[in-house]
Amino acid sequence: MVEVQDADLQTGDILRFELGASEHGGTVVWEHCGHAGVEFFRHLPPELVTLLGFKPGKTPFDEYQPRDRFGRPLPALSTRTRAGL
Repeated sequence: MVEVQDADLQTGDILRFELGASEHGGTVVWEHCGHAGVEFFRHLPPELVTLLGFKPGKTPFDEYQPRDRFGRPLPALSTRTRAGL
């Protein structure tokens, strides 16, 4: 997530970031009240993510149960395809 207080972003917009000596880009996947979720084109190095503010806990990230903004656990994703619904 990035803070974009004065930007008029919409889902699907392409963003480019200069982070230190490297350049990264991504697509806006959601936006709300000056914040936007970004799907980066390539993975950010863990050191950069930590530098930008993510503080990893003792549990590996892949073992966390996804939660909504209110802390409620999200349901597991369906293994069925859209065509099978």
